[in-house]
Amino acid sequence: LGNHYPDDGLIEHTTLTATHVRSTMRSVTPVDIVTSSGWTLRANLISDFVKGDGNQVSYGAFAKGGGRNNVFERNVVWCEQALRGLPGQRIGLSLGGGGTGQEFCRDGRCITEQEGSVLRANLVVGCSDMGIYLNSAAASKVVDNTLVDTDGIDARYPTSSAVVDGNLVDGPVRARDGAIVHLGENRATPLWRVY
Repeated sequence: LGNHYPDDGLIEHTTLTATHVRSTMRSVTPVDIVTSSGWTLRANLISDFVKGDGNQVSYGAFAKGGGRNNVFERNVVWCEQALRGLPGQRIGLSLGGGGTGQEFCRDGRCITEQEGSVLRANLVVGCSDMGIYLNSAAASKVVDNTLVDTDGIDARYPTSSAVVDGNLVDGPVRARDGAIVHLGENRATPLWRVY
């Protein structure tokens, strides 16, 4: 409201799961943090978030809208645990999500969707799309995560920059459309081997 934002929140030791497909064209994202800074998402179980209508793209959790210094750590994100093989794309964790309209951004511009945020020590499993997606996420840290049966880690657009280190990735680590990724010691599967 005005220049007041719900900063410095905590979501911890929570189970967020669905038993059926959500028939909606609106966002299907159990943790949807927009414009806020300083949030911690820690030690949660997030699973089975399937969007049945519209673009059919859903996320387990994201932070976007010009916030900064958010931390997602020690979560288990199981995109398709009980609801498997359905149409659409499920993405595990994201800094930047699918983007934010300028009028909804913290700074009114959204030059970056996120800045200085961290994805650390998460387990992301069974996603039909990326396990971790960085969209206009500057100065990000993606460290010590394990991704199994996903399309890997993807950083996109020139406003994305990330240190990606210590991750075990069943899939590739990609920088595209001008993103900058500083690779440390990761174990990743080359794209050609995913198929």
